[in-house]
Amino acid sequence: MYETAEDLERLDVQLSASIERAGPFLRSSFQMPEHSLNARQLTHAVQGVKPVALATVTSKGEPRVAPIGAFLYRGDFYIPTTMQAARVRHLRRQPAISLTLYDAIDYAVIVHGQAVVLDEDAAEFEALIEIQRSGQGETVRDWGEGAFIRIDAEMIYTFARYPERFPE
Repeated sequence: MYETAEDLERLDVQLSASIERAGPFLRSSFQMPEHSLNARQLTHAVQGVKPVALATVTSKGEPRVAPIGAFLYRGDFYIPTTMQAARVRHLRRQPAISLTLYDAIDYAVIVHGQAVVLDEDAAEFEALIEIQRSGQGETVRDWGEGAFIRIDAEMIYTFARYPERFPE
């Protein structure tokens, strides 16, 4: 786990604010807050690179979703990719982004926010490389001009059918 106490506190505030902003249907279907995860539970659940569905928008406003890996670092979600990827072009024009991670009907994380494309000059780039290497063996550098997408989350919704199974 790479989160500091400050990261966890920031993430807890964000998770609570997201629950408050959720509409009535989402609050009901996700059984918020009783079946929501706190920051510690979320960071334990999202260790290493996890398969997610990532959604971006084309220049014509058309949605695009694709499977890709993502991981949590210091309370933010990161997606390894390359500068040549279509999703990077989409995000440079329209930084709106959504990510969904789920396991059947027992567990889900939905993140909506703004994307920041990070190149090798980013302060956290080397730490991200090490996380990716430990989880996948290869890194974005092996794919060409590597990049990471950070999601500056505006909302994070979580659901766990059995939240007590997620350690704190």
